[in-house]
Formats: sequence, structure tokens, C-alpha cells
Amino acid sequence: ISRLMDYGAFADIGGVDGLIHVSDLSHSHVHNAADVVKVGEKVTVKVLKIEPDKGRIALGLKQVQPDPWDGVTSQFAPGGTFDATVTRAMDFGAVIQLAPGVEGLCPIAELSWSRVNKVEDIVKAGDHVRVKVLNIDPPRKRMTLSLKAAAGAPWTGAEAKYPQGELVECPVKSTTDFGAFV
Repeated sequence: ISRLMDYGAFADIGGVDGLIHVSDLSHSHVHNAADVVKVGEKVTVKVLKIEPDKGRIALGLKQVQPDPWDGVTSQFAPGGTFDATVTRAMDFGAVIQLAPGVEGLCPIAELSWSRVNKVEDIVKAGDHVRVKVLNIDPPRKRMTLSLKAAAGAPWTGAEAKYPQGELVECPVKSTTDFGAFV
């Protein structure tokens, strides 16, 4: 590795520098090339593209490593629950890593049994969570996850916990013209 930039790392492949773009450094999401490689480090790369007219060579480091999605369905079967880590919170849900290079999306509707206005109200990057795998699409490297399914339905056992006619003290969540939610 000859130098590091925000967008990747340059590697000297015999007198010519080629670029390993951040998206080709690792199967996991990379924010900074320095998190994966260091200047002076010897690496094995794959030549991805040569553009002699532009003087560019595209290299890949992740392409010479095993694909973490190979055999993912045997490791993370749909219906199973697993410990995982939130990597990113977005407007539409949270990206959650089950293993290095294996991430899934937990849509906002699958974060909680309650209404969620903002993903960060439920999870933040770095949080350790328990998720249930709803489905997996290995060819597209996509997985749908659920925090609420892993937690179990809040209605399970409600009859025993809150018998009809019993008085229960609880906070008011919101009010409407037709009543109050508690």
C-alpha cells in the first residue's frame, strides 16, 4: 500500500499505482481506508479494470477474500434469532450486522410494536440487539430483520397479566377526539 485517501487506498503493483476503492477493501462497510490497510502493508489484490487512456487501474482486496454470504442461509436461517450490532440508522430503518460482511435491514415497521417516528429513538449505531431473521435473498445479499419479532408479541399473556376488570395505573401516551391511548 503506497498511500491512503478518503475514497480508498493506492497499491504499487510493480511501478504502477492502482486504486482499491473503499467499496472494494472489505465485504464489510468501510468508512476509512486506514481502518483496513496501512501504508507499507503488503496485500494481495485482484485487478478489476484497466483504463490505459485514463491511466487508471482498479484493484480489489475483498475479491481475493472468501465471500461471507456463501452459506449464509445455513448460518442465519430464516426464523432464527441472533445477537447483532446496529451499524447505521437511516430514515427507513436500521442496518444491522450479524457477522463481518453480513448485514441486514430492519425496516422501521419492524423496530418496535409501538409507533416509531425516528429510528434513533429505538436504536443507534453501535447498539447490540437481538433480531429475528424474516427472510434472506443470498444472490442479492439482502436480509430482512425484525427487532419486534425477536422480542415477542406484547399481547402474549396479556389476559393473565391484565385480567378483565382489574385496575391498572399507566401513563397516557396520546389523546384524540375519540379517546386516549395508554
